[in-house]
Amino acid sequence: MNRPTDANESLTEASTESLSLWTKLFYGLGYVPDVIMNNLISAFAMMIYNIEYGVPATWLGIVIALPRIWEAFTDPLIGNFSDHSQSRWGRRRPFIIGGVICASIFASLLWMPPRGWGHEGLLAYFLVISILYFTAYAFFNVPYLALGLELSNNDSDRTSLMGFRAAAVPFAFIAILSWAPVLVTNGTFSSSPGESMRIVGIILSLIILVMGLLAAFVCKEKVVQISTDKEGVVEGFKSCLKNKPFLMVTGIVAFTIIGICVSTSLVYYVNLSVVFPGGTLADKEAATKLNGICQTVSNVIGLLFCPLVNPLAKKIGRQRLLLCGFLGLMIAFLSSPLLFSREYPYLQIVFQTIVTVSVSCVWVLSIPMLGDVCDFDEIQTGKRREGLFTAMFNWGGKAAISAFSLILGIIIDLSHFKPDLPMQSEQTVKILLLACSVFPIPFLALCAYFTIRFPLSPEKIKDLRRSSM
Repeated sequence: MNRPTDANESLTEASTESLSLWTKLFYGLGYVPDVIMNNLISAFAMMIYNIEYGVPATWLGIVIALPRIWEAFTDPLIGNFSDHSQSRWGRRRPFIIGGVICASIFASLLWMPPRGWGHEGLLAYFLVISILYFTAYAFFNVPYLALGLELSNNDSDRTSLMGFRAAAVPFAFIAILSWAPVLVTNGTFSSSPGESMRIVGIILSLIILVMGLLAAFVCKEKVVQISTDKEGVVEGFKSCLKNKPFLMVTGIVAFTIIGICVSTSLVYYVNLSVVFPGGTLADKEAATKLNGICQTVSNVIGLLFCPLVNPLAKKIGRQRLLLCGFLGLMIAFLSSPLLFSREYPYLQIVFQTIVTVSVSCVWVLSIPMLGDVCDFDEIQTGKRREGLFTAMFNWGGKAAISAFSLILGIIIDLSHFKPDLPMQSEQTVKILLLACSVFPIPFLALCAYFTIRFPLSPEKIKDLRRSSM
């Protein structure tokens, strides 16, 4: 197959240059604000707007989901626009810088609704700020991930780079997301969790801003830019939907998110129902502290495991390691009802550790698989379209978060969970435990199927490159 000469040259140049430790480290640190921004609403919205302000969970779930639908339009536009933009800062970094500045502002405003408003007013406020917030986040997130794919075309370098990126997930949860809820409930800033969240939101916004800007200024695009004819968003969207390997890797990540996020988000409600069932502020504080300790221990172990993913993938194969990860997740969820105990509350560390270690395989290995998709697309078309593919890939993940938020709200309302009751009903406890353990299994089974059927590998990409020259 004939391809432009400059595309071949860019592949050769990028493949022969190894990424420095400095670049890998700061690109990985850039994922810390990404993790915070992506999980901020799912971590705090139900706690603040449902449990503290009394907004119905189903309606709140719908409001949480709507901005992700909006991103179906914004993400491809941003990806396509950044693919064809030119500046002395590169294609991606101007978007990353502008996006993280605006997102940090809206991240704090999310938790500052006017005092005294009713449920309808709170929902309207949260919806408007959420749309602005996720729009700004998309300007950071889509070019940031595209930048990672452009830093190198070497599979080993890509997997190593994504290992640093994946290590940011447990780091962000250990240092920030696991303990921020404790600051909200323990009275450090205010006896009211809603008032405390206003201050915690400002602190998280400053962390987002500083770490996002550091990543943008340190990481520079290395791959030679390829001259391509401008492609419309609709045409690019259609080409993505026709790319079966792309649909498979997007499905792997999307179904993983739906399965594990619904279950792990129910852990707080299970703890309030089973481990600390009093319904008081002290019980809520105890539940958040327990979650912080469990998250810290499990994520420290996950952080130590991340550097092992690349050598393990080389030894047993990328697909086999992914399948091991999905098997570990299934075992963790199916056994979870045995690990929530009032007598032995820290047993759930076992559950959360298996989940964290297993899902690390997914986060580390899925992006190199997306890199193979971009390489395969270039071999076929002669175009480098990381921005478009990452935008569509990201939207798949964000659509999954919308689905999980909506499903979570429905499950909570169906369980008839009442935050102020001294004891939840037996039926409520059964529904929460069943959803936590069984709900993720069909989604993880689909992920395993897509992994087995995924047709691309680093070896196949190399063979196709050689045959195309």
